Amino acid sequence: MVLQRWQSVYLLIAAVALGLAAYLPVFDIVALDKSVLPVDILSLKSTAIPGGYAYFILIALSAILSLITIFKYKNLKQQKSLCSVNMLLIIAAYITIAVCANITASIEIARWQMASLLPAFALICTFLAKNRIIHDYKLIHDADRLR
Repeated sequence: MVLQRWQSVYLLIAAVALGLAAYLPVFDIVALDKSVLPVDILSLKSTAIPGGYAYFILIALSAILSLITIFKYKNLKQQKSLCSVNMLLIIAAYITIAVCANITASIEIARWQMASLLPAFALICTFLAKNRIIHDYKLIHDADRLR
């Protein structure tokens, strides 16, 4: 069996990566007593780090939008535009977490975790899915033109 809808696979991988990114630690911080604490979504939502809610909401919306985009396979134009919106949400999430990390002067970031790369992986998968959608769109319109 040949899989003809690769964009569905790419979007599913992106949704899983974003779902994991929403709950895994993003970076480690150094507390006042010099202990290193991982920053997960619960501590991002605390008042110590402003913008944690925004990061979680953007990542969660992006994961949900990836799943919705899979089921819009009958409307390729809408699927392509949803991929573009999804990529913008992922970029906005990175901007939000960068601003959160730089604006808080009371903490010191010890190191970034591997989970901070999951949205970038999802961004690449979404980009690949968009390219496959564009390819399918061209194939359909070329076939319609030849009739």
